[in-house]
Amino acid sequence: MGWSVRMMLYILLLTTPLYIYLFLRLRSAFLYTFTKKRFSRWWILVPLMLLFSAPLIALFSYVFNTPGTLFIYSENVGWQDYIFYFPFWWGLIFLLESIPYFALVDFVSWLLPKYKHSKYSGGNYNILNKLKLLIVAFFVLYVPIKTHFDTTTIRTTNYTISLENLPDEFDNFSIGLIGDVQVDRYTNNSKLDSFKDKYNKLDSDIVFFAGDIVTSGKTFISEAVDLLCSKKFTFGNFACLGDHDFWADPQSIEQGLVNCGWNFLKDAHQIIEKDSRKILVTGITHIYSQRITAEKAEKLMSEAPAADLKILLVHQPAEFLVQLAAKYNYDIFLAGHTHGGQIVNHFFGIPYAPSTFETSYYRGYYKLNNMQIIVTTGIGLSLAPMRYHAPAEVVNINLTQKQ
Repeated sequence: MGWSVRMMLYILLLTTPLYIYLFLRLRSAFLYTFTKKRFSRWWILVPLMLLFSAPLIALFSYVFNTPGTLFIYSENVGWQDYIFYFPFWWGLIFLLESIPYFALVDFVSWLLPKYKHSKYSGGNYNILNKLKLLIVAFFVLYVPIKTHFDTTTIRTTNYTISLENLPDEFDNFSIGLIGDVQVDRYTNNSKLDSFKDKYNKLDSDIVFFAGDIVTSGKTFISEAVDLLCSKKFTFGNFACLGDHDFWADPQSIEQGLVNCGWNFLKDAHQIIEKDSRKILVTGITHIYSQRITAEKAEKLMSEAPAADLKILLVHQPAEFLVQLAAKYNYDIFLAGHTHGGQIVNHFFGIPYAPSTFETSYYRGYYKLNNMQIIVTTGIGLSLAPMRYHAPAEVVNINLTQKQ
């Protein structure tokens, strides 16, 4: 059984009780607000079956030994995606966003009879039930709009970083960072054109690719490589291996990028010179299928040649690698992998995403001692066919001397 199908089934098992609670409370709020007529509780099975149809269809395809016909493995997005697959993920986001507020309203409803003036609780109950309906109405509209915007839009994120002891030669030196392009069935021509436009407009001296050029298989490798080969930067193009690159066809991806001028670094160093000053680029392979040990990583960093500016590139921003890079005085740490969380829900305004369980460096800018850390949200998708509060980006970093 494929990984994506297993994950959908796990999500189904974990969220079913939450869905039942949410729909029962919603039914109660609706009846209390609009009608006193009693309806069977079995009506909740209709929306639940629609939301759960994607994993159930996938499960049945494996039970009856027909996984090859499953629509999520098609090379193109079809009507089944819009009817079954997208609603599954929209429903999950809606559930996780709305249920904290539903639980809070229910808690307040539970407290009302405890009040001394409980004779006024009837009006308060009416207000709380209407509040539940407003919560649902808001997220039913907001979630699809926000996911569409964050999934289809690519922004250029600019950082200005001040470094101590930065030589004059590197003042206003510019670094481009891209990651997790992940060309697949969901990256339509409009999004590819938008990425190519922003990538080609990067006014950077050097560019780094943090891995994952495709999501899976070999179908989209040629198209993805052509995208990254569309521009060469003055001081070089540097790449490292990503998880999905390894699962797809690492040799073809590496060779394709190398053939058009990219430097593909696998646990290796490379020195670049600018006006007699040196830039050290260290590329590390750290992915699920090829994890570097702390001992090997420390040996690699300790043996790095001296340079005036030290940059480390890796796919996964593992915390032990961040700490080692800071220990060995790297100036900049660049990574991707996390998609910025890809789907970032909020618990009363506090963001949370699965990526945060893997690393605390999951998106944006961080600093450890004197080392600057940038983790790009990337471009593409993994598992879920959408982004939510994690818009795609191309990153440009401008270096300045710290005054």
